[in-house]
Amino acid sequence: MVLQIPITSNLFTSTNARLEWTDGANNTFASTAYQQWRKSVVKSSIALSNNETIILNQNAPNPFKDKTEITYTIPEAVKNAVILFYDHSGKVIQKFEISHRGAGSLTVYGEDLTSGVYTYSLIIDGENHQTKRMVKQ
Repeated sequence: MVLQIPITSNLFTSTNARLEWTDGANNTFASTAYQQWRKSVVKSSIALSNNETIILNQNAPNPFKDKTEITYTIPEAVKNAVILFYDHSGKVIQKFEISHRGAGSLTVYGEDLTSGVYTYSLIIDGENHQTKRMVKQ
């Protein structure tokens, strides 16, 4: 189906705009006026990197039954990095020292834990950077 419709915008004015609609799974359309506008758009790109950003991700799966995984990124400039695990009363139950820098992951096995909410904190150069909760089923 082809429709002839007038289109007016702050970018262009066209009284001979063409709108095409294709039935089927995609249901896409193409507009002559849109295509003309699209040609005038300046396209740019940028590369993003988080190599110098401290990241502590939420464990997955959460809640978990037997095991869960925590991913993180530790920049090269960090001297000491540790993940501390706490029980529901706030007592430290495990300490994991991160010796490498960059992206990493930690698999946590919790078969011996009772069901409940536990927390883990990323300690960077002696300061608590971030704390997350994980739920053991």
